[in-house]
Amino acid sequence: YSFFGTSLTSFDLQPSVQIIKEGAFKDVATMTTFEVPANSALTEIGVYALYKTNVGSFHFQNALSLKSIGAYSFSYAPNLGSVTLPESVDNLGICAFCGSAVYFLTIPPLSQLQSISPYAFGSNRIKTVSIPRGVKILGDYAFYDCKNLQIVDFTGDSQLQSIGQRVFQLSTSLLMMRIPVPVTSIGSKAYSGCTSFSTIMINCASIMTISADAFTSSAMTTIALPSTVTYGGPVPRTIIPSCNAPSLAPTLSVAPSVAPSAQPSLTPSRVPTVVP
Repeated sequence: YSFFGTSLTSFDLQPSVQIIKEGAFKDVATMTTFEVPANSALTEIGVYALYKTNVGSFHFQNALSLKSIGAYSFSYAPNLGSVTLPESVDNLGICAFCGSAVYFLTIPPLSQLQSISPYAFGSNRIKTVSIPRGVKILGDYAFYDCKNLQIVDFTGDSQLQSIGQRVFQLSTSLLMMRIPVPVTSIGSKAYSGCTSFSTIMINCASIMTISADAFTSSAMTTIALPSTVTYGGPVPRTIIPSCNAPSLAPTLSVAPSVAPSAQPSLTPSRVPTVVP
């Protein structure tokens, strides 16, 4: 807590610094500039390191050795608009960026991250996000209440296995999603309150369990699933044939205006908004 509660307005990190310690700049509301030099030796950002500062940007791309971003390290930073994580980051703490104003998020395709931690980007202004191949877990509430979020993209060879509880809850602009084949579970209320969410694309080779309340108060009105998917929720379901090859065309769950047998489309059908 080196500068906790002080009135610093800017800070230039020295190239040799490897660790920003816990709470180092916590609650320094006057801070608007934090400079990370090119080829920085930074490897770790501690918990609460820049919590509730007014830093407008943080040049992660200059910290090519950065491995860990601690819990709450950039949370509730109302001016933090753009975040580009270096490939080297393999640990992202709980609520690392939650409650901030991030609208542009880049996680590089070769990122070392294997999980997006709980609440990591909750309540931000992100519009699109691409989840890299190596991420296996989307933690609970990871993108909770991201009301501007419209597109979540997964690579064709995604290794994602689990979509946790309430991951996208209250992300009211989210329209549709293609679920990677390796996913085995979609948690409770994962899409609850996603009032624009009407289309989910699930491959005919998928074997998974979808929580019965995954789509409560969403725009889903029907869902077509292979028999290998377990789902007992209130959204009416139709069974489509399973297949043996993940490369076959994915199945599509759509509003009733589109026949279940129709070819998959990335343009969701218009459906009435469902009030949560």
